[in-house]
Amino acid sequence: MTHQFEAVSQAPRPPDGGPPIWIGGNTPPAIRRTARCGSGWLACFSELEEFRSRVALLRELTEGRDDPSIANMLYVRIERPDEPKTVRSTTARLAASAFTGNADAVAEHIERYADAGLDHALIVFESESVDDLLRQMQTFAEQVAPRFAVSGDAAIARRSGDGEHRVSR
Repeated sequence: MTHQFEAVSQAPRPPDGGPPIWIGGNTPPAIRRTARCGSGWLACFSELEEFRSRVALLRELTEGRDDPSIANMLYVRIERPDEPKTVRSTTARLAASAFTGNADAVAEHIERYADAGLDHALIVFESESVDDLLRQMQTFAEQVAPRFAVSGDAAIARRSGDGEHRVSR
């Protein structure tokens, strides 16, 4: 469906002729839409091997032009030192899919996705309470995010097809 409007303007004008268009979804049709008209792809809680295969498909479909930016929502839990075997979840429907570990393990988990083509990580924390969420956010900020910092900006570096490193800021 197409809509046309008259006497409409936008200010300030977006760079490069328009705003970035992000396409979300983990299916091959979502990847094809991203290749056709997207400037970014947002995977939603995609497991590593599925993510890796979708990135390969996207790169194949966009060969000869700039790769779209690639993001994934990652569901994690940064354990407490005294973590019980079972925690009460505020998001029970997603709790089973959360990657759980200490700060180093969470950073390594993100690094595996970066090696598979991730440019941007959207972190969703599995938490028991607001205090638990704040604890994890603080731990992430102090112990995980600095591992991805470049010149003071949070970033993930990845290798492009020609072996060069690209950095998203």
